[in-house]
Amino acid sequence: MSARDLSLGRWIVNGGLVVVIMLLLCVWCPGSRAAAQSLSAGSLNQEYANELINESVNTNTLLSSQDLISNGRYLQRRQDQPDTQYETFRLPVEIPLGEPDDSVKPFISSSFGLLKATGGAASPTGEGADDFSVTRLVAVAAGTGAYIRLSDGIYIVPGLSLAYTHLRTQYDFNNSYSQTVLAPYSDDFFDWSLDIVTYSPTMRLVFERDVAGGHVKYTTGFAHLLNDSIHSTSSKIDVHSASGLLTNRFEFEEPLGVSVVGGDAALRPFFQWSNISGKAASGLNVVNLFEVGADFISKLKESFVIFSEVYVGASYVSGDNFEGYHIGFGGHF
Repeated sequence: MSARDLSLGRWIVNGGLVVVIMLLLCVWCPGSRAAAQSLSAGSLNQEYANELINESVNTNTLLSSQDLISNGRYLQRRQDQPDTQYETFRLPVEIPLGEPDDSVKPFISSSFGLLKATGGAASPTGEGADDFSVTRLVAVAAGTGAYIRLSDGIYIVPGLSLAYTHLRTQYDFNNSYSQTVLAPYSDDFFDWSLDIVTYSPTMRLVFERDVAGGHVKYTTGFAHLLNDSIHSTSSKIDVHSASGLLTNRFEFEEPLGVSVVGGDAALRPFFQWSNISGKAASGLNVVNLFEVGADFISKLKESFVIFSEVYVGASYVSGDNFEGYHIGFGGHF
């Protein structure tokens, strides 16, 4: 499947920052193959299976519980195995508190995310159809933090969020090998649901300046994800894991000198590099992700509903054997 095959995703509305969920749960299908190899040897290594599931859960949480916005489709190419496709929908909101000139500006945030991942596993014997799997995720999160001004245009932003995630997997055993060897362990390792709580402390540093008639903004930050399962339909799954996400984002907002929908228009191209560590990185087999895109902005003279500016934008995301895009629209309070 080529990048041209990725169809346009849905449009979304957000009330906060524009960035992303990018990547999603691509570990489960490789995990199924690894489990198949373990089972073919006549044993179930519970510790190893739990490790695979930890990686899977961390990946979902990483991409669905951050204060990022993403709506689109992504593809991971897998060698000698069916490709994995991801569809995402994300709706985050960040509400500032206090006055714009305050040296400490608190905020509260929330988010809602959906994920669907489809993939499969080829028959180890080379006979019969590929197995097929679907993973669905629903995540809701709430958080708080503050922008603390260190000097003109320089802020540190500590934050903390709490997320609840419900994850469900379905696996179709489509060849004689999986029907014979894997299907007896379906409820434990292939068809299950899981509820997870994620605690995520974050720290960001923001630098912004007016330069050459435009506005430059650089943001670097780290999020630490701590996951604990609170309910599972499988007696074999017990999730206690940690992952990290380091992001660096550069954007430049340039006024266009025209008025659109009653406001001054601007173009904001951006580039972002994300580095994934911990369980999520080993599960995804991806460490570095790159995103490039642009937002078209209209700064409203009179607020539209509750927004002082609205924008539409799109970006392209790439990593090792991974690519995708998001497209959407939103606004700032």
